[in-house]
Formats: sequence, C-alpha cells, structure tokens
Amino acid sequence: MLGGKIIGSLKKDKVDRLLAPEEMDSAARHRVMRFKEAMDGAILEANRDVCRRQIPAVNRQDLLRMVVRVAELRADYIECGLHISEQRHPTVAQIEELELRRRAFEELKAAYGATERLIERGYVTVTE
Repeated sequence: MLGGKIIGSLKKDKVDRLLAPEEMDSAARHRVMRFKEAMDGAILEANRDVCRRQIPAVNRQDLLRMVVRVAELRADYIECGLHISEQRHPTVAQIEELELRRRAFEELKAAYGATERLIERGYVTVTE
C-alpha cells in the first residue's frame, strides 16, 4: 500500500559537532589557543632537535648541488619525453622510463622545497 505508515523505530546517535570559536566561551577559547600554541612550540622543538641531529648543517654548496641535480633531472625527463614523442605509440618500457625520470625529478624537487622550509623555520644551521 502506497502512502501508508512505516512500522519500526529510528534511533538517533549522538553526533559530535565542532564548535565555531564564537560559540565557545572566552575561557574555552583561551584554553584551545594555549593548547595550540603549546603544540606549535613542541612541533618546532621536535623538528629542530631531530633535523639538527640528522642534518647538523647545510651550506651554499649543498643547496647548489641539489639545485643543479633538480635541473639535470628536469632536463632528463623532458628529453625522454621529446624522444618518446617521435613515435605515435611508445612501448611500455619507454613509458616506464619516462615515469621513472618524472618521479626522480619531482621527488628531488620536493626534497629541495623541504630543505628550504627547514632553513626558513630554523630547523637546521646554515653555514657558509
């Protein structure tokens, strides 16, 4: 029968809801803010300790070497793509080689970006 009553029950479970800052009282906002500031400080200290232990210092030569390698890997990747594009249907091996070169370029580029962030945040010592 259409339009009839549905027999059964509906159970509503408690759903967590995040409060917007304006919904919290002043004391709660301050507690959250202090907690976040303490965590930020702990994160900074942990990164500084771990990174300085593993990477005591970086210098201009280290960064220049990395920049040159990123440029070389970019050129290798593009050169491989240009070579493959000479034919309409590249082989599986050619595609795998292209992917390998792209990944190498992208990963080292990301590592350089991470190194810049280490320096900017003071996690490592920069020497001349």
